[in-house]
Amino acid sequence: APRRGLEKEGVTLMAFEPAGKTNARVVTFEKSQPARADRLCFAILYSRPKSASNVHYFSIDNELEYENFYADFGPLNLAMVYRYCCKINKKLKSITMLRKKIVHFTGSDQRKQANAAFLVGCYMVIYLGRTPEEAYRILIFGETSYIPFRDAAYGSCNFYITLLDCFHAVKKAMQYGFLNFNSFNLDEYEHYEKAENGDLNWIIPDRFIAFCGPHSRARLESGYHQHS
Repeated sequence: APRRGLEKEGVTLMAFEPAGKTNARVVTFEKSQPARADRLCFAILYSRPKSASNVHYFSIDNELEYENFYADFGPLNLAMVYRYCCKINKKLKSITMLRKKIVHFTGSDQRKQANAAFLVGCYMVIYLGRTPEEAYRILIFGETSYIPFRDAAYGSCNFYITLLDCFHAVKKAMQYGFLNFNSFNLDEYEHYEKAENGDLNWIIPDRFIAFCGPHSRARLESGYHQHS
């Protein structure tokens, strides 16, 4: 049941404590648009909740998953951000959910918490007009914290990327026209990001591209595609 609520900078925040569980939190973060007012929430819960007549729960923890190389665990790629945003927009527009709160919840796995918060934060920046700082401040409400992302190398990591870093990157990409979900080609992105198709991504559209290789000849080595 809800324990307390507060208003801060036009955002409603609620701490939430399911029966028998502690430190679980729900954050409600949209009031500026009537169609979404007080409907979209993010929660860290320790057991799977049941949807009711006035609330719809969903999780992407086992749906949008990061494919790690070694100790890396995120953040999720742009295709997954796009799929997530489409999912949220569809739920918000659904006639059957017009009177329901929509709660995106994640569980106790800290890595999945970070990726879930990354998706929610990206949605806030891209579709709700939040600044990176606002999105981050909403997500760290109370004593909530998230583990930072690390590189894909072996061994210890001495440089980490935080959620705030990611939100700044998304905002900057939007400002320079590098990221536009109105023209985003999901099929093309998911095709070329696969190792067997080049494992390539545009860093600056049509100017700067990153990909694996090249090698002197194309071959499959230890399960990894090497492209010439």
